[in-house]
Amino acid sequence: MLDLAIIIGHRRGSQGASGNSLTEYGFHAEFAPMLAEACQDAGLSVAVVERRDDSHGYRDLPATVNALKPRFAISMHLNAHDSAASGSEALYWHTSKGDMNGDGVPDRSCALASMLQEAQCDALGLKDRGLKPIEKGHRGWYLLAKTAMTCALIEPCFVSNAYDVTTLLEHRRELASALATAAAEYSRILGGQE
Repeated sequence: MLDLAIIIGHRRGSQGASGNSLTEYGFHAEFAPMLAEACQDAGLSVAVVERRDDSHGYRDLPATVNALKPRFAISMHLNAHDSAASGSEALYWHTSKGDMNGDGVPDRSCALASMLQEAQCDALGLKDRGLKPIEKGHRGWYLLAKTAMTCALIEPCFVSNAYDVTTLLEHRRELASALATAAAEYSRILGGQE
């Protein structure tokens, strides 16, 4: 059974947010193998999902991920706004809220997002912009709503902020290690719920 699908945000022909000589796709196309290796070192089986330019686009992505049947998925992005905006955030589907059954064990994408958010904030030391519950029509909603497994979307920094980008590039190995540790811990918790 596949533990984790790491989803590279955007694609070569549509690279997402850009700034400070970096694009979402460009960074994550290089970072995803590093994260996958760190996750494998932590004992997880991993697949990296990259949308091809000749695919039918974003609408096909949930089906592509679902076909792999991972236990959970992480979609990797970078944020953008203006040069003053800074920090890390994680997104989850709005109906997934913490400990849903009252057993003290975190449930689903809110819990995964929380663990990933803590990891990326610890690794990068940027402002903690918190968890963002996503509803239909908001950024990332289609993937978060249509994947069959637990899925969270991370945005470690603002590509529009030079300090954030420098921090990301200087600490990407620490970020990979921290995210892998969080993913392995989530997998352990999830194992007790299946």
